[in-house]
Amino acid sequence: MIAYVLDKKDLRIKDVLEFDEYAFKEDIDYNDKSTVKFIKQPNLEDGDFVYCKDSNTTVFFGICEKIKSESAEVDYTVTLLQKENLFNRFIFADDLDLITEKGIGEYLKITIDRNFINSQDSLLDFKWLDVHSTDTTKEVSKPDIEQGVFNLKTYLGNLKQHHGIFTELKFNPDGIDVIIQKRNSSELMVDMEVSDVSDYIENYDISVLAKLNVKWKKTEESAEEVRKSFFLLSDRTISENVDSPQRVEGSIKSVSIITEKEEDMRQQVFNEFASNRYNHKITFNIVRNSKLYPEQDFYIGRPCMIKTKSGVRKSMITKKEISSNSALLKITLGNMKVTLTDKLKR
Repeated sequence: MIAYVLDKKDLRIKDVLEFDEYAFKEDIDYNDKSTVKFIKQPNLEDGDFVYCKDSNTTVFFGICEKIKSESAEVDYTVTLLQKENLFNRFIFADDLDLITEKGIGEYLKITIDRNFINSQDSLLDFKWLDVHSTDTTKEVSKPDIEQGVFNLKTYLGNLKQHHGIFTELKFNPDGIDVIIQKRNSSELMVDMEVSDVSDYIENYDISVLAKLNVKWKKTEESAEEVRKSFFLLSDRTISENVDSPQRVEGSIKSVSIITEKEEDMRQQVFNEFASNRYNHKITFNIVRNSKLYPEQDFYIGRPCMIKTKSGVRKSMITKKEISSNSALLKITLGNMKVTLTDKLKR
C-alpha cells in the first residue's frame, strides 16, 4: 500500500511512503484512532493529512496526530485521527434559525465557511476547502450548546446518527470537497448464523428510558424556566399524559435544555428517547472477501436488521476496523457504553 503525506497548509505532497502494517478504525463519534507503520522516517507533522491507497482504492484518509519511534524498533508508528476531526473545534452557536429557514445543508455551508475558510485569520483558514450541499432538511436537532458554543465535529456525528445527514470529505484537483447530503440508506440484513460471520457478542441494556424530566430555559441567563415530564408509550410514541394506560416501565432521566423555541426543545426530547433504539452493543467479524457480505456495504451510519440467536433487532453500524494482521472486518452495532474506556469517551 502507498501513503501520500499532504501538507496541512496547502495540500502539497510532502512524502510518498510504502507500508504493510496498519489498523484503520472509524466510528460514529469520530473518536477512534488509527495507526500506520512506516519503515523510514516520514516527512510529516501534526495536522498533516495522510491519504492511504491500495492500487486505485482509497483505504483510509486521516489526520496525523503523532509519530512514535522507540530505540528498540526500526519503524515509525503514526497515529491518525479520522478526517472529520478537521472540524473538532468549539464555535459560536450563531444563526441557528437558518436550519429551520433554509435547511441544515445551507446552515453547515455558512458555518464552515465562516469558521474554517473565511474567518479572516489567514494563518488558520483552510482556503482549499470547498463546501457543497443541496440538502434542505429542516427537521433536525440543534447542537448541544454550552455557554453559547458547541463542537462542530460532535454535531456532525449526531446528525449522521439521528438524521442520516452525512458529511463526506473527498479530494479534488484543487483541494478537499465537503459534501453534505441526506442518505436514505436501505437496511442491511445480517444473519449472525452464516459461516462468513464469526465471534459475535451481544450486550443489551434491558432498562429503556421511560420517563424524561425536562427543565427548559430559553437562554442561559433567563430566570424563567418550564418544567415538563415526557413518557414513553408502548407504541413507541411520546406523551405528556402521566395517566396514559400505554405507559411503559423503565428508567428515569432528568435533563436541562436551553433553546429559544419549544419545537427545538421537543426535538431534543425525541432524541433522548430515540437513543433507546441503539442502547445495545453487538460486535462481530466478517470475512473481508465475503461474497455474501461485501466490505463496502458496511459503512458507518448504515441501518441494519440483525438476526441472532436471541431474535431479530434493528440497529446501526457505529464502528468498523480493518488491520494488516487480520483477514476479518470488525464491526460494531449500537452505541451502548459497556467499558470504562467507552464511557470516558462520552
